[in-house]
Amino acid sequence: MNLLDDYLDAKVRADHKLLVPFVTAGTFIGGFAGVIYNMHQVSLRQAITPERMQGRMNATMRFLVWGTIPIGSIIGGVLGTLIGLAFQAQDDYLGTWGDPGDTGKSNSNDIARKKKTLPIVYGMDDADARAVIAEAYDTGGDVGAAAIVRVVSALEDAGADVACREMAAGYAHEADALLDGLGLPEGTRTLLREVARYLVDRAG
Repeated sequence: MNLLDDYLDAKVRADHKLLVPFVTAGTFIGGFAGVIYNMHQVSLRQAITPERMQGRMNATMRFLVWGTIPIGSIIGGVLGTLIGLAFQAQDDYLGTWGDPGDTGKSNSNDIARKKKTLPIVYGMDDADARAVIAEAYDTGGDVGAAAIVRVVSALEDAGADVACREMAAGYAHEADALLDGLGLPEGTRTLLREVARYLVDRAG
């Protein structure tokens, strides 16, 4: 396991109750520090800029600071979408083929409750798997244990398990390629890559 795996497993999973106070404290400190920073940097800019240049200086700073926000929002949205899709593809895979000892949840509940997860959606494109899924999902109540086994077997025959893993890896690869083109500091790129890799390779 890498350092990020160790941190997430040891801190986020075991001590997840600490997340709320830490996030709350971080938000408060960040907001407070932002106000202090703005007071000082605006005062300094106005103090060292000639009066006749104040308007130009303020317009330039506003453009540089606020003008980049939409660009960052778009890039962040694309990156977040790719990482989110990688996470969901892996999560749906684990919901059917994950080890309950690692995930902490049953790997049959999704099918038992007739959820339309990625493996099911993928399986619906295969005629044989579609027939098995329809037979199981068209019944009243939850899907029984024997029917779940048949559905899982049909999904595997259709290649849904492999497809889910490939989709997760594909989205993570796209996110990685996007990071390469952004010119971010190496440390930032490494951290984001570790997050994406953890989401795809996680077993729980």
